[in-house]
Formats: sequence, structure tokens, C-alpha cells
Amino acid sequence: MKTLELEEAFDERFNEYRGLFQAGAYFGAVSKLAELENCLPLLRKGSQARWRNQINKEPLSEEVLRALEAEIETATQNIRRILSFGTKWNHDELLLVWTIRIQIEMLSRFLTRRQQLSPLCFPSDDVDEAMLEVAKSKTNKRDLQIAINLIKRNWGLPISSRWLDGSFEQHGA
Repeated sequence: MKTLELEEAFDERFNEYRGLFQAGAYFGAVSKLAELENCLPLLRKGSQARWRNQINKEPLSEEVLRALEAEIETATQNIRRILSFGTKWNHDELLLVWTIRIQIEMLSRFLTRRQQLSPLCFPSDDVDEAMLEVAKSKTNKRDLQIAINLIKRNWGLPISSRWLDGSFEQHGA
């Protein structure tokens, strides 16, 4: 993604954040801020500072944080539920699981950095262990690669995540 395209994508993502936040969709809204923060290193230094300042200015009230904590738990339960049925999943199911987990990963880093949520509210190791088992499974390898490719192609920003680059496989979850 070229610098100008990235700047435009940042503007677009920030506008999505505002709309979602105003609608009370806090998980989606704050996920957008976390995505922007995730991609800051890709910007030129001046743009990085401007965007970091803009992101950090966004207030997160206790009400929003409580709602986020509940939504993160619900999202985590969704991952558990999907992975609790069987040992073979199609790429659509894996796309959903990986997307949710990446959102939670970015939210975790974002909120922990802002010291606004305890790391304890994020998925327990059982979710990551289950996902690691899926990733190691030969029967899921092809569908997982399709899901990862779709995520990379369609996210809208060139996010980085251990769940996309395969580093979770070498180091464990």
C-alpha cells in the first residue's frame, strides 16, 4: 500500500470509528482505533505523530470499557463455540475465528498500552491453544491458508499480527 493510499485508508478508518462509536458499537469502534495504532509504523514520522496524537485523544469512559470487556468475552466465547465442534473447519469458519482473534489481539495491545483494561479480560490460553491445534492440523492447513489470505487481502489496512504471519506456530500461542 502506497503512502498516500495508507493516509486515505487511515482517514476512512477513523471516520468508521466515529460512526460506530456514535452508534454505540464500541467493540467495532475501538477495534478501528487499535487497527490504526497497529499500522502506525507504516506511516512517515510526521504522520505517525499526528495520528498517534489523534488516537490517544479519543476518550474511553468507564461505560465504554465495561461494554468492551463484555463484548470481548462474548467474542471469545464465539471462538470457543466454533472450535468446540469437530476437528475440521472450512475457510469461512476459520476466517471468522482468525478475524475475531486478531481484533482481540489488537484491542488487547491498544487497551493495555493505554492502561485501561486488565490483560485478564482477554482470552485465556485455551482459545490460543485450540487455534494453534487447528493451525497445526494437516486437515485444516489449506482452509486456514485461504482464510489468512482473505484476511490480508480484505482487511483494508496492512495490519500485522502473529496470527497472520505464522509466528504463533513457531513460538506457540
